[in-house]
Amino acid sequence: MRSRWRGACVSAAVVGLFVSSGFAQTTPTAPVDLVPPYGGGYVGVKVRTENAVPGDFNLLSAQFPNLTDPRHNSVFGWGYNCTGGNPERPSEHMLCWMLETYFENGAERKMEHHLVYVNPTGWNTRAIQMDFDRATNRSGLGLAFERIDWRGKDSTTLPWMTWYSEQMQLNGNTSLIHQKNNVVVLRQLNSGMTGPLAYANLMWLDAQDRVVLGHMPWLPGGEQGPRVILANPSEGDTALLLMRRVGGVASTQPVKLGPPDSGGAGFRALVTPN
Repeated sequence: MRSRWRGACVSAAVVGLFVSSGFAQTTPTAPVDLVPPYGGGYVGVKVRTENAVPGDFNLLSAQFPNLTDPRHNSVFGWGYNCTGGNPERPSEHMLCWMLETYFENGAERKMEHHLVYVNPTGWNTRAIQMDFDRATNRSGLGLAFERIDWRGKDSTTLPWMTWYSEQMQLNGNTSLIHQKNNVVVLRQLNSGMTGPLAYANLMWLDAQDRVVLGHMPWLPGGEQGPRVILANPSEGDTALLLMRRVGGVASTQPVKLGPPDSGGAGFRALVTPN
């Protein structure tokens, strides 16, 4: 966490905005103060809370040197009990939004926006982190929450989806929908393999609208990957297509329904050629 703030000039218009916004208290002390440099050496606007609350709302600005670039990183922050990174009052929690205009780490130069939380023991996290690369315009978003609820406009109803650590939970009638046919829907890391085969296909719907379990048929070198095709058969039609490898040659083996009672009274057998 950055611990030092320097330089900033806040206009009287900003102070007037806070005063006219309805901030008030019963004590004679003015609720909004233009704060002179003190403590961490920052300048800003302080909105004082009730006397019983051990923290204030602060509006801050500062300049920080970068690693190699001579241009400084101009930072603007606002929030509760915040200064230049550490809580203003160490015995109280801190929650603060930060805008960084020019963060440089040697290889990249970014604009950043993040929500910082610090507790009295010093534990801290950037609960929300956004960054924008100044050269490539690439953007990133990081969320550090143990639970995220996705809700409709009525926030009192059950979330339609909830994200936990290492788990995604779909609620109610929520389903997964893919808008294109004959593409892989689910993939998983294949143990001990790299390159194009590093991720195995788990399930997809092919161009004939058949459910397929396993690899797409366009592996490197035209090799046919292992897979099972589930069809909707009538009598004698294909029920399953299985991949079979004999003498290093892969082939698709049809599995069909046998005639009535071929699997015993009241049952049909699944049959496949030798």
